Amino acid sequence: MGYFTKASLALSVLLFGAFNTRELSAQACPAPKALTSKWALWANGTCLRGANLWQKVINPSADGDELGTEVVGPTYDQANLNRLAATGANYANLSFPGLMNEKAPYAWREDVAQYLDRLIERARKADLYVVISFRTGPGRNEAGFGDDASADHSVWTDAAKQAAWATMWRKTAARYRNVDHVVGYDLMVEPNGNDRLLKIWDPAEFFKKYKNSLYDWNAFARRLLSDIRLEDKETPVVIGGMNYSSLDWLAATESMPDSKVVYAVHSYEPNNLTHQTAKGKVAYPSKFSPDGEKKVMVDKSWLANKFTAISQFQSARRQPVAVNEFGAMRWVKGSDQFYKDSTDLFESMGVNHAVWLWETSLKISWDEFNFKYGPNPKGHVDVSDSALLQAIRASWSRNNVRPSLTNW
Repeated sequence: MGYFTKASLALSVLLFGAFNTRELSAQACPAPKALTSKWALWANGTCLRGANLWQKVINPSADGDELGTEVVGPTYDQANLNRLAATGANYANLSFPGLMNEKAPYAWREDVAQYLDRLIERARKADLYVVISFRTGPGRNEAGFGDDASADHSVWTDAAKQAAWATMWRKTAARYRNVDHVVGYDLMVEPNGNDRLLKIWDPAEFFKKYKNSLYDWNAFARRLLSDIRLEDKETPVVIGGMNYSSLDWLAATESMPDSKVVYAVHSYEPNNLTHQTAKGKVAYPSKFSPDGEKKVMVDKSWLANKFTAISQFQSARRQPVAVNEFGAMRWVKGSDQFYKDSTDLFESMGVNHAVWLWETSLKISWDEFNFKYGPNPKGHVDVSDSALLQAIRASWSRNNVRPSLTNW
């Protein structure tokens, strides 16, 4: 997510149980001893349930000390990651800044890489798997998720910057290929060249004009994948589609020439429910207009209809999908039921999932998605309990595998 922005089980077994080219399954995650590779965590039902950690390179002149005192913030210390694991998560999606400068000459940031080393080690001590997901890099900054004056979208128009991304990923893969609890590389968080530069939201229209151009994320992703495999043949690679990895663009994400690729979506629909302000009055489930047109009942059936994009992709491609971002602002009425219904549907399809957001322990000025703070918009400290926390704990309590229980 750009931080400042923005079925049944029986049917699923019929759809996914007969796969033979890839070991997809809608069943519960196998016992740890049966998981003999990182890939097995993605291809054998829902094995990973957890949360996103959002971070950026700190600019002291703009950020002050709000995000902490390390090179990257906000700070996630050992106690914070221990609490994430104690709450039940077994997986942290590190929504992290890239390890090379955004501007030429695209130098490697060893200080940022060393911070990532420390964060990954903290996750190991907390018994959490991690996925490294790069938000930024050459030609793309944190503002690039939006359209304000400081946004850099030039990665979509500059071949040298795309080449630098490939170098960044190759060096990253070489650094972490032997770290057992690093179980995925997410190539780019929410690719969005179609939106910010071209204002094209229909895949057919986009590919008619821009297929195999620099704007084409499929072609760019193939290159990044190829460079990663020069260094690391085994760690699964996670690829979200264009238009911020939306459900509508999942089918337009091409199958990659690699046997260990996970295809990802970010699910925040309907946006006028999940992203409403604290004064919003849209509840879940209820009847409202999710798209500005006709009012409909938005409930589990509505969500199931949206998520057919996932089941259809899995059925047609024999390839796994992960929902590595989803959620709603903490004050949304019925957010607990929204979370429960969403995760029930994900798990009926054997999909790993990570909620947005597990927040730092620091007191920062935005906390819309910090579910630890409870539903009161005026509350800015952890609460002992809430309906949403109960729903998340109940989901995460199904986790039966952790790094300390697997060995590859």
